[in-house]
Amino acid sequence: MALAAACQASQRGTLASRRGTWQGSGMATSSPSAGGVLIALGAIVGAGIGVAMSQPTVGFLAGLGLGAVLALAMWWRSRHGR
Repeated sequence: MALAAACQASQRGTLASRRGTWQGSGMATSSPSAGGVLIALGAIVGAGIGVAMSQPTVGFLAGLGLGAVLALAMWWRSRHGR
C-alpha cells in the first residue's frame, strides 16, 4: 500500500518526485576529463617501484601523491579553459 502511494506521488511517467530532479536533466554538454585514472596508475606504479626498492608503502604514497597532483593539474587546466 505504501509503495502504491509513493508511485502515485511521482510525476507521471518518471521516478522523479518533483520537477528539476536529475532524472529530467539532459546529458552534460562537455566531456569531463578522467583524472582519476592518473591517481590509480600513480598508486599502482608507485607501489611497483616501491616493491623494487623494498619500500612498497613509501612508493605507494609517493605515486598516490604524484597522481593526485597530476589529476588536480588536469582539473585546473580544464576548469580555466586552457
